[in-house]
Amino acid sequence: MAALLLGSLVYLPLPGWITSVKPGMSAGQVDDLVGEDQPVSRLAVAGVEPPRPPGTVCRYVFLGTRLTENPVIVDRYCLRAGRVTEIRTLRLSAPSG
Repeated sequence: MAALLLGSLVYLPLPGWITSVKPGMSAGQVDDLVGEDQPVSRLAVAGVEPPRPPGTVCRYVFLGTRLTENPVIVDRYCLRAGRVTEIRTLRLSAPSG
Protein backbone atom coordinates (compact mmCIF):
# COMPACT_ATOMS: atom_id res chain seq x y z
CA MET A 1 0.00 0.00 0.00
CA ALA A 2 2.76 2.48 0.92
CA ALA A 3 4.53 1.82 -2.39
CA LEU A 4 1.29 2.51 -4.22
CA LEU A 5 0.87 5.79 -2.36
CA LEU A 6 4.42 6.87 -3.02
CA GLY A 7 4.02 5.94 -6.67
CA SER A 8 0.87 8.06 -6.86
CA LEU A 9 2.68 11.23 -5.88
CA VAL A 10 3.84 13.18 -8.90
CA TYR A 11 7.24 14.84 -8.73
CA LEU A 12 7.13 18.55 -7.96
CA PRO A 13 10.11 20.79 -7.37
CA LEU A 14 10.60 22.21 -3.90
CA PRO A 15 9.41 25.78 -4.50
CA GLY A 16 10.64 28.62 -2.31
CA TRP A 17 7.17 30.10 -1.86
CA ILE A 18 6.09 27.16 0.30
CA THR A 19 8.21 28.51 3.15
CA SER A 20 6.28 31.80 3.09
CA VAL A 21 3.38 30.27 5.07
CA LYS A 22 3.66 31.65 8.60
CA PRO A 23 1.82 31.09 11.88
CA GLY A 24 -1.18 33.38 12.19
CA MET A 25 -2.04 33.34 8.48
CA SER A 26 -5.64 32.71 7.49
CA ALA A 27 -6.86 29.58 5.72
CA GLY A 28 -7.44 31.67 2.59
CA GLN A 29 -3.85 32.92 2.62
CA VAL A 30 -2.59 29.34 2.92
CA ASP A 31 -4.77 28.31 -0.04
CA ASP A 32 -3.42 31.20 -2.09
CA LEU A 33 0.19 30.23 -1.36
CA VAL A 34 0.17 26.41 -1.45
CA GLY A 35 -3.25 25.35 -2.70
CA GLU A 36 -5.88 23.28 -0.98
CA ASP A 37 -5.49 20.16 1.15
CA GLN A 38 -4.21 17.15 -0.83
CA PRO A 39 -5.92 13.91 0.24
CA VAL A 40 -3.13 11.69 -1.17
CA SER A 41 -0.58 13.61 0.94
CA ARG A 42 -2.81 13.21 4.01
CA LEU A 43 -3.06 9.47 3.33
CA ALA A 44 0.70 9.13 2.76
CA VAL A 45 1.53 10.42 6.26
CA ALA A 46 -1.32 8.66 8.08
CA GLY A 47 0.08 6.54 10.88
CA VAL A 48 3.57 8.10 10.77
CA GLU A 49 2.89 11.76 11.49
CA PRO A 50 3.22 13.18 15.00
CA PRO A 51 -0.01 13.91 16.87
CA ARG A 52 -1.97 16.89 15.63
CA PRO A 53 -2.34 19.77 18.07
CA PRO A 54 -5.66 19.52 19.95
CA GLY A 55 -8.53 21.45 18.40
CA THR A 56 -6.87 21.93 15.02
CA VAL A 57 -7.75 21.04 11.45
CA CYS A 58 -4.69 20.18 9.37
CA ARG A 59 -3.96 20.51 5.66
CA TYR A 60 -1.33 18.50 3.82
CA VAL A 61 0.72 19.60 0.82
CA PHE A 62 3.17 17.42 -1.13
CA LEU A 63 6.42 19.37 -1.55
CA GLY A 64 8.35 17.01 -3.74
CA THR A 65 10.86 14.22 -3.77
CA ARG A 66 14.61 13.96 -3.28
CA LEU A 67 17.08 11.17 -3.82
CA THR A 68 17.81 10.78 -0.10
CA GLU A 69 16.86 8.54 2.82
CA ASN A 70 13.61 10.51 3.15
CA PRO A 71 12.56 11.06 -0.45
CA VAL A 72 8.95 12.21 0.02
CA ILE A 73 8.32 15.54 1.72
CA VAL A 74 4.88 16.74 2.89
CA ASP A 75 4.13 19.94 4.79
CA ARG A 76 1.35 19.86 7.37
CA TYR A 77 -0.38 23.14 8.19
CA CYS A 78 -2.59 22.98 11.29
CA LEU A 79 -5.19 25.67 11.82
CA ARG A 80 -7.30 26.61 14.82
CA ALA A 81 -10.17 29.07 14.37
CA GLY A 82 -9.10 29.53 10.74
CA ARG A 83 -5.51 30.57 11.55
CA VAL A 84 -2.24 28.65 11.17
CA THR A 85 -0.97 27.53 14.57
CA GLU A 86 1.59 24.89 13.55
CA ILE A 87 3.68 24.06 10.48
CA ARG A 88 5.46 20.69 10.26
CA THR A 89 7.59 19.26 7.49
CA LEU A 90 7.15 15.48 7.34
CA ARG A 91 9.78 13.38 5.58
CA LEU A 92 8.75 9.87 4.56
CA SER A 93 11.15 7.02 3.94
CA ALA A 94 10.80 4.86 0.87
CA PRO A 95 9.51 1.37 1.62
CA SER A 96 12.26 -1.23 1.72
CA GLY A 97 12.21 -4.32 -0.39
